[in-house]
Amino acid sequence: MPLKRRTPEQKDQDRRESEERKRADQVKKESEAFYATPAGQARLAFERGDHVFQYEVDVMNQKAVIVAMVGSTTSHKTVDPVWVLNSVCHEGWELVNGSFVFVEQGQQSRDKFMASGQNIAVRGKTVGYYLFKRCEANRRSDSAAVAEQAAPEHSLDAAQGLFERGDIVEAAGMMRQLSAQAQESGDRQAIEEVEDTIRQMRGHLSGAELSDFDKALRFASG
Repeated sequence: MPLKRRTPEQKDQDRRESEERKRADQVKKESEAFYATPAGQARLAFERGDHVFQYEVDVMNQKAVIVAMVGSTTSHKTVDPVWVLNSVCHEGWELVNGSFVFVEQGQQSRDKFMASGQNIAVRGKTVGYYLFKRCEANRRSDSAAVAEQAAPEHSLDAAQGLFERGDIVEAAGMMRQLSAQAQESGDRQAIEEVEDTIRQMRGHLSGAELSDFDKALRFASG
């Protein structure tokens, strides 16, 4: 029995269906990424009718460093949580208060060189706990917010969601697209928001991850 060859029309239909499935999968993936962000969780809480919302942010990570024959010290990496707080407030919340707790995660020690005792360095992180109350007046209703809800794949929140989920390269690619869009629009506020978010993301990274992020930021397609 001879094989039937597909017509050009059938091939075009297959291609369109494949592209549509890919777009739907991408939208679903990035929508899930958004709802994993602080803003996404705040939106869900608002839509549930919650009266309060709490979120925690690692504002500083401290690593223990022991140098032979020298001593002990620590290295610090700090993060400005402002973009997180703003993104939550934009979903209909008002910041009530914040508190900070240092969470010790371990210690490193080494005997002192040519002396008694030990050099000790502490490893841990400082966590900021923020409490919000419901404030419908803060919920954005402008066209930009509506566009983000309709197409979260083109939002800062979606990029942050990818980043927090560990998809560093995809987040960098999205930030590159958002940066290009902001530059093209000439909106100074949008440009500053994108640049500030990129700085925040880079502040969380080091070594190979930072290198991969910067490379994707420069050369991601789109």
